[in-house]
Amino acid sequence: MSTPLYIDEAVSTAADPGRALGGSTIKVAAGDGAKFVHPTLGPPSPTRPLRIQTGPADAPAVGYFLCTGRSGDDLTVAVAAGKTDQPVDVGDQVSAGWVAADADELYATIANAVVGKLAAGGGVTITGAGTAASPYTIAATGGSGGSGTVTSVNLTVPAGLSVTGGPVTGAGTFAIATTLSGVIVGTGSGFAAGAAGTDYVSPAGLASALSPYATTAAVGAVLGSYVTATTLSSTLSGYATTTALTAGLGTKQGTITTGSTSQYLKGDLSLGTFATDVVAAMSSTLSGYVTSSALTTALGSYVTSTSLTTTLGSYALLLTAQTLKDKSVQASSTGDSLKILNQVGTLASAFDADGFGGDDELVFLLAQGVDLTTGTGLYPNGLVADCTGKVTSISVVFRVNGGSGGATVVVTKNGTTIATLTVSTSTTTLVRTTTISDTAIASGDVYNVNVTSVGSAVQYGRLFIKHTRRNR
Repeated sequence: MSTPLYIDEAVSTAADPGRALGGSTIKVAAGDGAKFVHPTLGPPSPTRPLRIQTGPADAPAVGYFLCTGRSGDDLTVAVAAGKTDQPVDVGDQVSAGWVAADADELYATIANAVVGKLAAGGGVTITGAGTAASPYTIAATGGSGGSGTVTSVNLTVPAGLSVTGGPVTGAGTFAIATTLSGVIVGTGSGFAAGAAGTDYVSPAGLASALSPYATTAAVGAVLGSYVTATTLSSTLSGYATTTALTAGLGTKQGTITTGSTSQYLKGDLSLGTFATDVVAAMSSTLSGYVTSSALTTALGSYVTSTSLTTTLGSYALLLTAQTLKDKSVQASSTGDSLKILNQVGTLASAFDADGFGGDDELVFLLAQGVDLTTGTGLYPNGLVADCTGKVTSISVVFRVNGGSGGATVVVTKNGTTIATLTVSTSTTTLVRTTTISDTAIASGDVYNVNVTSVGSAVQYGRLFIKHTRRNR
């Protein structure tokens, strides 16, 4: 029979990789393996095992093991008798402590010790189970062997127990009893009633403690190694047979014929072509209604010049009465320009006298996820204009720009500076300029970006060159 080992303050946490179901080792935090060695009796062994409890920190234990060895920070464990195997997650608390089985062993040890001591003398009989219902009865029967007499016999018991009937000076009975109820725990010098939540888990406390684990994911993880194709096949082998399935499905829907993506399934489960069937049905149903004369008659009083003008008057776009000339040969800033006005006379869009119009842009992405740095030609090979046009504005914005940020950005065309924009510290809104030294764009012009100064932590920038393009 093994003798339990008890160690004070042997507490740690489970280290990676924890312990899976059936595992024989629990690794504790680095350096904590030494806590699980008795200062005089040494490490746990098969003949002197150490009881280990595991579970989430600040919650009742859920795993109970016997530690029979220790190597560094690795504890050799086996599931305690009468307990259910539980996995140990990384970060779970691992501690040595008392459980109900320890109290049972101690009680039995004390009982055996009592019996052994009293049995040492002759002429003494001991009956009973040593419980409240059946206390030990010690009686002197006398005898013929030896010499001398016993004039007084008494009995003492540890705290938590009481004894009556002593001392016995002739014939008598000792009665050992206790007023403790429920879970009883050893104190090292006696026994005491266990405290819920400390020495054991009450039903309500157990439900609360297990609630984070009794989830679909947790149950799935625990049952994953049990509910497999093999186990299901073995369990259902007498039910999921060809004969049983055929009988069960015999009256169900038969095979459905599949078709192409242009077909649909009719109510009688036959296939039809949607466009063909709908056109045929519409033609048959509306043949007497949808004709030129029928439509003319039906819509004649609604679709007229007067009704269209009345209906669309507030939405129509008006073109100013102008003479449109060939802008490809017209001199700059001469002749008429094409303007599109809305109903109230506000300019909606325009091409100028040189035939430039529309709204286009070149976009540079700067310092995407990294800090902006100074330099020239930050955009490899630059951005090339694909049309003739005019630059109307240049804007820049940095979404990350703190109190130590700020930057000066220079825009070049074919290597020559055409605009400079200064972004102040903490500014994360658009900075725009129309002060541009050269607005003309020729197809093939190369635009690029230089940064002449920059603060710290300036990121996620965008620079926009807004421009029109030639209509011819």
